[in-house]
Amino acid sequence: MLSGCRQFKEVSLTVTGAQSFKDRFPGSKPHDENVPGCSEDATGRFKIPCNVTGLSHVYNLYFVAYVDRIYVYEPQFPSQNIEQEPVLIIDTETKPQSPEDQRHYGRYANRGTRAINRLLVQLLGTEEIIAVARDDGDVEAYYIRHIYSAIEKRAYYDNTLGILGTDVKPFFQRNVGLSAWGLAIHSTARMIAASSNTHATTVFTFALTDGEPEDEIDLSDEDEVYYYAMNEVKPPNDRRKNDVRILAHAQGSQNLPDIAFCNTGNDPAGRWLLTADILGQVATWDVHNLQLIQLVNAALSPPVFSIPSGWMDPRNGVWGLLFLDPLSFRNTETVEEALGISEDQPSVDLQKVKDTAIWDLGRTVDRLENVRRPFKDFGKPVEVKNGNYADPLEMSRQTANVFSSGTTSRRSHSQISSTVEEEEEGESEDRMPEDSDDSDDEVGYDSAEESHVTVQRQDGSLFQVEKPKPGARFRRGESMCGDLPCPILQLSFKDVYLYQPAPNSKAWEHFPMPSMRRLFRQEVPACFESGKFGRINMYAQIPSLGVVIIATQKGRIAILSLTQTVTRMLDYAKQDPTLSPQDRPRMEKRIYGFRVDHMLPLPSQEEAGHRPKAGIHGIAVGPVQGTEHLDDGLKRWRLLVHYQNHAMLAYEIGKPSRDQLDLSLMAI
Repeated sequence: MLSGCRQFKEVSLTVTGAQSFKDRFPGSKPHDENVPGCSEDATGRFKIPCNVTGLSHVYNLYFVAYVDRIYVYEPQFPSQNIEQEPVLIIDTETKPQSPEDQRHYGRYANRGTRAINRLLVQLLGTEEIIAVARDDGDVEAYYIRHIYSAIEKRAYYDNTLGILGTDVKPFFQRNVGLSAWGLAIHSTARMIAASSNTHATTVFTFALTDGEPEDEIDLSDEDEVYYYAMNEVKPPNDRRKNDVRILAHAQGSQNLPDIAFCNTGNDPAGRWLLTADILGQVATWDVHNLQLIQLVNAALSPPVFSIPSGWMDPRNGVWGLLFLDPLSFRNTETVEEALGISEDQPSVDLQKVKDTAIWDLGRTVDRLENVRRPFKDFGKPVEVKNGNYADPLEMSRQTANVFSSGTTSRRSHSQISSTVEEEEEGESEDRMPEDSDDSDDEVGYDSAEESHVTVQRQDGSLFQVEKPKPGARFRRGESMCGDLPCPILQLSFKDVYLYQPAPNSKAWEHFPMPSMRRLFRQEVPACFESGKFGRINMYAQIPSLGVVIIATQKGRIAILSLTQTVTRMLDYAKQDPTLSPQDRPRMEKRIYGFRVDHMLPLPSQEEAGHRPKAGIHGIAVGPVQGTEHLDDGLKRWRLLVHYQNHAMLAYEIGKPSRDQLDLSLMAI
């Protein structure tokens, strides 16, 4: 970081390790048998998963999904380097679908490969587990304690067990119909949820004995599992039996790449669930009552034209959702410090920003050293096979939505053959979906920004089209999650948004929304121009530090500091469009915000060639070795970044220090 550029202290950051492919596999080539494939399966399909790495918070174990297997490593201290050989490999066969699976998901269940699309490490009750979502629709979960025990057995000198952990079995394995992507665990309520390309989300709830969780879950008798769907009998909430709850709504016709439970302690019973689709729509669900509560579309770059049904919105599709603990937000003295605005930054007009519903703070990142410079290194680009992808963007198979009642409204779309010349290259536009069957009030909030785009006709002539204003639309007047006091972070394809909590359960209370347009904007090699690499679909939290880490598969990671302050802003409950800006009613309000403290890899790491020309395979956060059993406030935290060419970068993240070091000198 350049000294003196910012008037506040960022969280501390230390580079601890960097491994290239040659470091991990000396003398080997990428397609040798001893090198596991990151993305290419046996059929030759190139798959781009979401985050598929994780760190245990109890043991020194690092998990990486290579296509269909889970590799387990023990990182070395202090570099966090990992050995060429894992300490264990977990490989699980598919499970035949049950009669209930057939009834609810039809003949499509178990279609697809065994490739893992997402990996998640989290507590379920008091047990730490690792869960995975697969391309064939399988969702599996393993007790990490059992994995650690299997590793210990293999450490004895007379051990005859192989590295393949055939003795490690999932305690939970169910199928959700089609390719599974979103994965969420509610720790205290003991729930596992998964979204799939059926456009539905399945919530598995585990029985509690006398209202209290047992140490381990008993799924031996699957006949005792009860299924509940929308518009049917509501499930009992005494939690005496295992049940399956399927959430879908009539207009939900898009794939769902991410979902989220609230694990902050503010929703201990697991009532609220968020789902995100590739058109940019966020849905809020009441899991207890199987009700759709709210639908939200937020967009800094709303689509200009509508295009045929079935296409996605390449700018506003949502790929990440996080409930944030309000106690994790650090108090700041000024709104400038809270939002990362430097005194010598005239490009950010704070007063103008505060007169909008969505506060676009993307320019604040420009104060980071060399953050916008082109990415160049001396490495060889990772090979990308265009056209044969398997991910949530793929066209859904032609299957009826059996999870919700009601007829999907038909709407005509005129195909656009013109070219839109904007800051994004060659990306299609799409109209945000409308729900004609929804009779509830719709609440919309727009920012003051207006601009035009140039459109080229087929005959070559040009004309100007007014660009839609950035804004957010709430389908109903109530808030997303009642009076839940937790801010919500939304990661769209290229943008980031933060919803305020709503203490009075009104939609307007979610404003203002501190946001960042095109946070990871950077000139990159042509191999990354595929939109599938550009999405922001990886994230991790360190609540005790007030830090959220997000990443784009193009290869960059941002460390966000969560902040809060009190400032004077628009009173959205009293908005009157006829008033001039200076006459609009205002109010004092506590604002939850964020700022970008660091962008990784550091410039010095790029100069040294430590950032490969490869996409990110996964990011993982966990305690540094030896601090696992300390209170969260005393733990030291490590960040491991795994690239798709097997390169690794490692960092240690800590609280802001008084004597900030020049990080450009700290790269290895």
